[in-house]
Amino acid sequence: LLASTTRVTAAGKEYTTSTLSQVGTQLVELINTGLSTNCPSADGFKFVVHATVQEQWGQGSQVGARCEWDCARDQVVSITHNTDKVTVCLVVFFVHIEEQEEDSDSGED
Repeated sequence: LLASTTRVTAAGKEYTTSTLSQVGTQLVELINTGLSTNCPSADGFKFVVHATVQEQWGQGSQVGARCEWDCARDQVVSITHNTDKVTVCLVVFFVHIEEQEEDSDSGED
């Protein structure tokens, strides 16, 4: 899902500063919708989608982040797609959600 969406969205277009932003937004929306509807393995996880779309002029880029992470249960998936005009990096963080039991003292008599 990530690879095909990234390739299709980035393929064969002319880019300006505003269209680069639109491509990033479109990618995030497509992945959010696609994971929610087509990926049953995402059940039990909250996922955060991050897209970076930049013009390709030979420069590099590096992105860093920090968060609380449980290496035993949380997951991350990333893909980078390069064309002659843009570089697209898509990262999805899957954070395991603890199921909470219903509180038996919810105020009902």
